[in-house]
Amino acid sequence: MLQKYAAALISIAVVLVGYVTQVGDGVFGGPNVVQLGALTAAAVGTFLVPLLDARWQAALKVALPALAALFSAIYPFIAAGHITGQQLAIVGLAVLQALGAQVGSDIRVDTINGRHEA
Repeated sequence: MLQKYAAALISIAVVLVGYVTQVGDGVFGGPNVVQLGALTAAAVGTFLVPLLDARWQAALKVALPALAALFSAIYPFIAAGHITGQQLAIVGLAVLQALGAQVGSDIRVDTINGRHEA
């Protein structure tokens, strides 16, 4: 099961960490909400895109979080003209989400192709 859902589980875990850190800091509003919304949409998209033998599906699983990372980096500048430390942390989480989706997709593709390298 872990091999099948690794990309989605990693994405969801990153989103949960983002929400917990933002609520814990007491800074939950404005651009932060939009950034976390982008990460949430990417996590949902990563879960909904099936990963079969087609390369475009694996690329889409990684492209969604990568686009969310790009959006979360640009949006604070559009909304407020600057980026805060909390917003920069969300950008870092978005990058981790994209890298996690890539690792999860690689795990799934290797499982499908029968490669088990140690």
